[in-house]
Amino acid sequence: MLEVFPLSLPRGTGIWI
Repeated sequence: MLEVFPLSLPRGTGIWI
């Protein structure tokens, strides 16, 4: 899976698709 949007900042807060 890729962590995207927002720019994974910090890690985990992005959307996993």
